[in-house]
Amino acid sequence: MQFEDFGSDALLFSLYVWVQLKPEISWTVVASDLRYMIYKTLTEHGIVMAFPQRDIHLNNSRPLKIRVLADAPDIVSVKR
Repeated sequence: MQFEDFGSDALLFSLYVWVQLKPEISWTVVASDLRYMIYKTLTEHGIVMAFPQRDIHLNNSRPLKIRVLADAPDIVSVKR
């Protein structure tokens, strides 16, 4: 494992592995299994993954201007 860099919300590591695979075994499955094992080990040791937080600051020095649009598309119909 190599410590690569500092991210805006993370410490970035690279894990280098050598795996000899049989034709019926997919590398993506092996990579996923490795990630699950790393996550499980971190959890067992009380290490939690922090998620980035984004704060929105509103200028409330004056009332917010709110408009209701009569012909705005229905959010539910847009998702379908």
